[in-house]
Amino acid sequence: MARPRLRSERAAAAPLDLDDTLIDHREAVSAPLDRWLPELGVASAPETLVPWNEAQERHLVAWREHLDRHEAGPHDEPDRLTTSAALPAGPAG
Repeated sequence: MARPRLRSERAAAAPLDLDDTLIDHREAVSAPLDRWLPELGVASAPETLVPWNEAQERHLVAWREHLDRHEAGPHDEPDRLTTSAALPAGPAG
């Protein structure tokens, strides 16, 4: 079977579904974090994801408020969520 050709065109839109209406966003976030956190020396547990989810929600609210105040252009967006704001510190080393 022939492989589909990939286009190099830019996407006109990217769907975001942070409230689990269309996709299981929580699982899409937690599964990679469960694999990545141990590499950082952080135990992967439900309570470990609480700060991540709280930071994600704060940024989602800020993004929505930003859109309400401004017509967003291609370079006009609020600050992005950074991992350091959401992850617990790993072991000292």
